[in-house]
Amino acid sequence: MGLFSRFIDPHDGYSNSNVRVASTDYTFFSVETPNRANDAICSIGVIKTDAVGTLKYKRGFLVHPEEPFDRRNTEVNGVALGDVADEPPFDEIWRDELAEVFAGTVLVSFDARFNMLVLNKTLQRYGLRYPSDRFIDVQDLARDCLTRTDDLSLGAVCRQLGIEMPRRRSALGNALACEQVYRALVRKAHVEDHRGRHYYWKFHDLKGSRRTPACSQAMAELYGICLGIAFDVPINEGEIACIRDWMTRNAAHRRTPYFSECYDLIEKVLADGMLSLEEHEQLLDYTRPFVFDRSSAVETVDQRQLIGVLRGTISDGDISANEAAELASWLDERREFLSDPNIAHLYDVVAGVRRRGEIEPEENVLAMRLSELVISADRRDHVGKIIVGGRRFCLTGEFGAAPRHEVERAIIAAGGEVASVVTRGCSYVVMGDLGFDGQGAGVYGPKVRKAIELQQHGFPVQVIMESDLLRALGY
Repeated sequence: MGLFSRFIDPHDGYSNSNVRVASTDYTFFSVETPNRANDAICSIGVIKTDAVGTLKYKRGFLVHPEEPFDRRNTEVNGVALGDVADEPPFDEIWRDELAEVFAGTVLVSFDARFNMLVLNKTLQRYGLRYPSDRFIDVQDLARDCLTRTDDLSLGAVCRQLGIEMPRRRSALGNALACEQVYRALVRKAHVEDHRGRHYYWKFHDLKGSRRTPACSQAMAELYGICLGIAFDVPINEGEIACIRDWMTRNAAHRRTPYFSECYDLIEKVLADGMLSLEEHEQLLDYTRPFVFDRSSAVETVDQRQLIGVLRGTISDGDISANEAAELASWLDERREFLSDPNIAHLYDVVAGVRRRGEIEPEENVLAMRLSELVISADRRDHVGKIIVGGRRFCLTGEFGAAPRHEVERAIIAAGGEVASVVTRGCSYVVMGDLGFDGQGAGVYGPKVRKAIELQQHGFPVQVIMESDLLRALGY
């Protein structure tokens, strides 16, 4: 297992698999990133203490990331290119000072899945050694120790514990809050643990061995959706429906680790039918670490993120000039996708809109269509061989390539059966490529929802697209 728990005396070391971790000094840290790639650092705050909390080091750094800044990141963390233009790059700060601070300590961070992975990727960029493969995630500690766990953001946990957060966001302020939260939770665990041990720590394996490839891929897509829907604010009903659509498509995993927690979070933030910027940030914070989890091939996870971004961008049925510009900037950083002709064509369209600052109606239609083609092509890659003879089909939605009655006749001629309702004996539910009349993009009808419900109960009904079926029929 990649996740395990221990109660530890603060004056003892901890050994596992003959590897001893010193418990005398702790390095609390928090990072800020310049863009969505999250593989560079523009600010880092570091606090080092001994076992009883005596301060040994405290400093915040502005860092030149040597990477471009995204507007959204600057809005969130307050760090812009002008702030770091004369600051040293991270490798200089690490070699001159931080490597010695981090060495031989237990690393502690709030939402450590994000902070540790960003640190790891940044060190890898400069060919620097990672200081430790063991760390404490204070957010997970809060999940175990607190009674109210519906909101586990740093600010919410501080409020629950009566800890004052700095008014102005900074990496050093977050590191300081993390250290205070950790001490408060340690005291809470000490008081409430009837076994009388002193510290409750959760260590995580950086390899993330608990996460399955399906989990990482789905979460990477949801992260992309969250990025895409925020390209143009405010977030509207169609974009919220896109998140619910993700939940529907992944319903078969509802009870599995990470999915269950993510579903609970989504249901909480969407309970009022709206998604505030703060709630949107919570979803990003939860899904972001999965983008860097390599239990799946890098290309597969990145592809899921791309599909999510496109789904989120077009989910309201329209692409604005601002959304086109943001999409172009996102693709600027991921040129490897441009080997796909449809994505390259889409990039040309949105990059042209970005240059002019306005979008023409025909460009809107073309960008929507190209995005849909990329999403549809991705989906076809995941559909196995379709057998028509002796199988029962149920058709739903609006068909584009051929009228529905002609498709039904073709199924029957090939030895298949057509049903009007979805039952346990149904083999395939076929969605028309044009979707559902009168409903927003990404919103499924009752037949598809019934098919997914049957899948959850172990019945092998498949949901396929009109184009998938027509290829199987030889059209």
